Amino acid sequence: MDSRIIDNKTYDFILRSTRLTNKEQPEEIITFYIDKIVNDITIKTNRNKFPEGLKYLVVEMLSDMFTLYEADTKPDQNQTVQSMSEQDRRVDFGINSYTQSKLDLLLNKKLEDNTKLINRYKLLYKVGGTNAEN
Repeated sequence: MDSRIIDNKTYDFILRSTRLTNKEQPEEIITFYIDKIVNDITIKTNRNKFPEGLKYLVVEMLSDMFTLYEADTKPDQNQTVQSMSEQDRRVDFGINSYTQSKLDLLLNKKLEDNTKLINRYKLLYKVGGTNAEN
């Protein structure tokens, strides 16, 4: 993640906390979604830097996203009927193909659900220059 948006201490806290609850997820996926959520929150708050007070929100959102991801991708946990034929009496099960869309929708829903919390950190305008606020 760009160190100009989030400081390393906050980023490491989010990464460590996410790894504790989601040990099975590849690190590339975890870092991608951390970067995406941090960037989205930074834009929503109209800031140049990520507000440190929202780090727990990021961890909670990631936990929810990976719970949904595991439910959709683990065949023993969640399978849907992919095809069925009556005469042959054949039923094929498989994994839902809309997992990525669900994850993006969940991210947007969680951001909307936490609008009040995010708005507490929202600036009315961005401050630029050498004396810019976080």
